[in-house]
Amino acid sequence: MIKRLFVCLLLLAAASAVSAQTSEETTMPGNEAFTFDFYAQVKGEAGNLFFSPHSILSAFWLAYLGADGDTAAQMSEALHLPLPVDAANSPVPEFDFAEDESFILHSANALWAQQDFPWRQEFVNLLQSVGSPIQRVDYHSDPEAIRQQINDWVEAQTEDKIQDLIPEGVIDTLTRMVIANAVYFKATWVHSFSEELTQDAPFTLLDGTTEQVPMMTLSEGVRLKVYQGDDVVAVALPYQGREIEMVVLLPNEGGFEAFEDSLTAERFTEILDAMHPELTRVSMPRFSFETLLSLRPTLEALGITDAFDPAQADFSRMYDPAATDERLFISAALHKAFVDVNEVGTEAAAATGIVIGALSAAEETLNIRVDRPFLFAIRDVQTNTILFMGRVLNP
Repeated sequence: MIKRLFVCLLLLAAASAVSAQTSEETTMPGNEAFTFDFYAQVKGEAGNLFFSPHSILSAFWLAYLGADGDTAAQMSEALHLPLPVDAANSPVPEFDFAEDESFILHSANALWAQQDFPWRQEFVNLLQSVGSPIQRVDYHSDPEAIRQQINDWVEAQTEDKIQDLIPEGVIDTLTRMVIANAVYFKATWVHSFSEELTQDAPFTLLDGTTEQVPMMTLSEGVRLKVYQGDDVVAVALPYQGREIEMVVLLPNEGGFEAFEDSLTAERFTEILDAMHPELTRVSMPRFSFETLLSLRPTLEALGITDAFDPAQADFSRMYDPAATDERLFISAALHKAFVDVNEVGTEAAAATGIVIGALSAAEETLNIRVDRPFLFAIRDVQTNTILFMGRVLNP
């Protein structure tokens, strides 16, 4: 009889306090390439969009450590992970910072595995070595209780910002493992927006109509990294604490869809490399929303097909197929993200930073008004890791 391996991938962003301050200054191979490959597949979703490539890669990396054959090859190509499968050459950067309430960045993994299943001891030891030990549970006896346990873990990691991520019926007696990753970020701007200056202003939608939205404005010009191209203006808004920044990409009027279609990892890197400090005053909308994605269609479109097929999936580095009549495959992959951007900072994937520079009265100030659809990425500058990416079509 064929039974299932349930792998659940989560992006969980919230606002809360998380302790501990340890991290490895490494970056996930192919983070940028995967980010924009993934975005190209999901940009057809309606409305605003937000996701964490770091979270998706972190969770799938753990599943990748148990993959072999064509399954591993497909995951390697789509996720930009090096072959052969090896924990040493495919590190996931660990983020666990809590300097104070102005900067918190936390990433965590957890696995729940069937207690009497023939897991390979090498795989169990490998998970332990990368800081992701498995928890033994019994899906046979009470899958609903385990579902609640996992959702409780999710809520605890995100200070209740993400609730009931895994709906009823997704975990059942055929589930053998759940892999979860949670990313939490809260930070304040280096240059905070003045709440007194926030007022309703028109935001032009893709169809040319306008909506009145709360528009935030910096009280004065500050020195920010800026890029002004033929089709897009970009500005980097830094957060307090670690080197985390939000890069806002504002396409020219009427050019959002053309720019979105052309955006690649290479183009994003070119924009970052070409940015330079300039006296700037920014206005942008306050916004908050949530995105829920089923990852299977997107990952299949990127070439990961065998992992979701019970007849083709090969996770034999994870368990001993000769010791059971069951075949493991990924039966569901879920991703949920939340973002809240306001005058003080960002909740969900962000850091808050305030930097005050000496300004020259004679220098002209560049005004950037984000009053039409835009894209944004929240990135860790030190590790060059894109933590979150999204777009705002209607704040």
